Amino acid sequence: MRLTLLLSLSLPLFLAACSGGDAKDDSGEAADTDTDTDTDTDTDTDTDTDTDTTAEADTALAQTMWEGDATFTVGGDWTGEESFVAYDLTDGAEMCRLTNQNTGVTYGDVCEGCDWAFQITSGAGALTGDKCDGFGLSATDFEGSSFIYGFAPTYAFEYGGNTYSYDNVLMYGFDYYGTVYWSAFAYAEVTDDTAVSYRSMFPGYAYYYY
Repeated sequence: MRLTLLLSLSLPLFLAACSGGDAKDDSGEAADTDTDTDTDTDTDTDTDTDTDTTAEADTALAQTMWEGDATFTVGGDWTGEESFVAYDLTDGAEMCRLTNQNTGVTYGDVCEGCDWAFQITSGAGALTGDKCDGFGLSATDFEGSSFIYGFAPTYAFEYGGNTYSYDNVLMYGFDYYGTVYWSAFAYAEVTDDTAVSYRSMFPGYAYYYY
């Protein structure tokens, strides 16, 4: 928010008058003895050096999303890299990336319609980008977190009386007091049932000041 302060200054004007004695010249008339030599020497040296340092001109609407790549063996292990990324929507530039090295093991209770599932644990994280402070991110934010990924070749859900369907969806599972709840998480590209790359289905948005 920009605030403008308007100041009105009124300067009083003071007049002073001085008169001497009534000295007269030879003609009998009073002589003018006024020797006022006052001159106005005031010079205005005020210059406006105000510069606007507010953040209004330095803002960006950011889009946040998850991106990942992993190799795996169905019935075996998962090794991958996953990033939480913020992009500047004004020019598409990457603002911040938080990357974690993830490992996982096969999860036995796959989600309905899924071909496979893995219990994932996030490892060490690393930050890149010069705008990460504005998002309040640190390298350790996701270290040690645990979740489940499952792969569904097709996924459908009903909303408002309509049915929506998607192909090749990475499902996200979270355990809530012993019950696992599943939700569609990312678009996935699976190669030969040994590798997967994915990207968020539902990105987030944030107005960012820097």
